[in-house]
Amino acid sequence: MIFVFLFLLGFISLGFQTLLLREFLVIFSDNELIIGIFLFNWMLTVGIASYIGEIFVKRIGNIKKTFEYLVFFTALIIPANIFLVGFLRRFFQKTPTEMLGLVSAFSFSFFAVFLICLVFGLWFVYCANMLNLSGRSVVLPISRLYAVEITGCVFGGFLTSILLVRYFSPLQISLIFSALIFLSLSVYFSKRYLLFLIFFVPLFYKSDSLEKLLISYQWKPFNVVETKDSIYGKITVLKNEDAVDFYENSSKVYSTVLSAKNEEITHLPLLLSYDCKNILLLGGGLHNIREILKYPVKKIVYVEQNPVLVELLKKHSDDRIMSLWENPRVKVISTDGRFFIKRTTDIYDCIILDVSPPLTGLANRYFTKEFFLEVKNILSEKGLFVFPLLSSENYMSDEQKYLTASVLKTVKSVFSYCEVIPASNNYFICSSEKHDISSKLIKRKIAEKNIELKYLTNFYVDYILRDDRSEKLDEWVNEKQKEVLYNTDFRPISYLYGLKLWLSFFGEKLFLKIDIYSAANTIFVFMISAYLFLILLFVKIKKRLYELVVVVVSGASIILALTMIFAFQSVYGYVYQKIGILLSVNLLGIGAGSFLSENFIPKNRNNIVAIKLTIIFMAIFSLILT
Repeated sequence: MIFVFLFLLGFISLGFQTLLLREFLVIFSDNELIIGIFLFNWMLTVGIASYIGEIFVKRIGNIKKTFEYLVFFTALIIPANIFLVGFLRRFFQKTPTEMLGLVSAFSFSFFAVFLICLVFGLWFVYCANMLNLSGRSVVLPISRLYAVEITGCVFGGFLTSILLVRYFSPLQISLIFSALIFLSLSVYFSKRYLLFLIFFVPLFYKSDSLEKLLISYQWKPFNVVETKDSIYGKITVLKNEDAVDFYENSSKVYSTVLSAKNEEITHLPLLLSYDCKNILLLGGGLHNIREILKYPVKKIVYVEQNPVLVELLKKHSDDRIMSLWENPRVKVISTDGRFFIKRTTDIYDCIILDVSPPLTGLANRYFTKEFFLEVKNILSEKGLFVFPLLSSENYMSDEQKYLTASVLKTVKSVFSYCEVIPASNNYFICSSEKHDISSKLIKRKIAEKNIELKYLTNFYVDYILRDDRSEKLDEWVNEKQKEVLYNTDFRPISYLYGLKLWLSFFGEKLFLKIDIYSAANTIFVFMISAYLFLILLFVKIKKRLYELVVVVVSGASIILALTMIFAFQSVYGYVYQKIGILLSVNLLGIGAGSFLSENFIPKNRNNIVAIKLTIIFMAIFSLILT
């Protein structure tokens, strides 16, 4: 019985952890920092619960009965925790799309996981003590119990990520976990728990209605039309009179209402180019296509990485927008933008990149030197490449200067010419040859082509291309040029500057006045030095040697696990779908190491040498990752 409940604990805990992590990535707009914050609060609470449970478990008279009630309570709070996250979101967010800072992230995740982690921590302690009190002639080592739990974790993480999240909603999955608990309780304790199982069946079938109510509550006062999961996140469709907005997680990715950005990002490069026939549009939506079709282009290839977004765009667009899908000059491809660029053999006269700024690892993939080189390879000799970055009207903070300077330095290492136009965004116009960017030229071409524009008026063109605005922007960016490094796939410096900018929105700092990359190096060197220093002390530490090793190795392992998760996001971009699998693989490695040490290291040997070698290996592996 004990092993069944240990396996069940692992299965449910990692499966439910995967569900909550996905919800947090939705709420915090794919910001990967929330993964580390979430795991910190999860492990801290489980550790505290285990410590408390070990103190009080021996004072309990009937431990088996207490364990039965604890597991029963767990089955009730698992689905309730899904609603708790929704209520906490409304508590911390004044509006559904409000950005939350680091302090809010810590507080939110702590309250969201506190109760469930408390019962998970007590669950393991009670199982271990029940086994010791079962009258077995041979006491099993704690590593065997962890092995059973880790086996359950691996199965739970894989099954949840591969199967459950594809076919069931978070509330339905939580009800499945509760049903497994009631089924186990009915087998090993009392048949009366089957009554709760019967009660949960109709609740499962009505869960869609409950989840719609919860989603409507979270997005109140907006009118939610539909929500749907994808490999990149959750797509939510909102409708307000004639306007339909599409959100991926908590960030707006498209609206049926035309914006100034739609005109700026399309007309500025097309008016500057000589003769654009083949256009590649990476992201941005259908309004960009409609503006491009005002020119005599031959072909527009629109690449949207999220196929679910394309599906919902087709479903909820009006007739005017729907006609764009059927235009013979427009080809829509649902695939990852970087994947497409690496494999296409076509050459384009203009490439327009319209994605989010590099505030996350997912977005940073489109601002690295490797990506810019891939773009250059498919750009014609006189072709233009344009993309936006966050701007401010008359002031640029240090965080924004560093971010803009790092992106500009990176793109200039690939393209011989790059000009930045300060408009509603800072537009980077990149090419292999210099272009005359003046308000006089732009206005003349608009008049010659007789293009109907709403935002890009003569007055506005004169304003954004004023010499003093361009000179001030150049001064701000050049101020930091010598201090920044190139942004690459495996040295995402712009992502780090993006995190600094994100934190500055809330008055928070990542590394005060220190250069961010130098600070990261300093921390890394300090960690490696600490490992080596601890190795030297091992021979003198006797009483707390093994506890110290557990702390050091556990801390290092979770840091390395997070590093691999961030690396996966930087390369592939869909950690939202694979987070459970990544955590399962990490635990699979821990379980394999535990099995090997238990079966192949002699029990009567001094293990200090093995411990030293383990820590040295981790330090070397850390260096290899850099």
